[in-house]
Amino acid sequence: MRNMPIDERAFEQLTDAVRLDLSEAESSTLHAHLNELLQSVESLLELDLSAVEPWQPLAGHGPGRADDVAASLPAEVALALAPVAQGSYFEVPRTVDDD
Repeated sequence: MRNMPIDERAFEQLTDAVRLDLSEAESSTLHAHLNELLQSVESLLELDLSAVEPWQPLAGHGPGRADDVAASLPAEVALALAPVAQGSYFEVPRTVDDD
């Protein structure tokens, strides 16, 4: 995607997809900032990194605990602890509109 700013139509599709409700001023500002960000990332792609060693984690700085399989709560216990349960499911507030 070299030197391809996001056009107005693509930006509108993006803001609609993520359900942003922006004023015209907010939309214009965000659109400009997004294009600036993409231009900055594109400039990073031009760097010659052939002499840079791949990243390696430091020895002794791995996960804080082993990733071992362990028993989990029985479903009945977990549902009993839930604020609201419906049958064998947790009930949560709706976060996405149907329109």
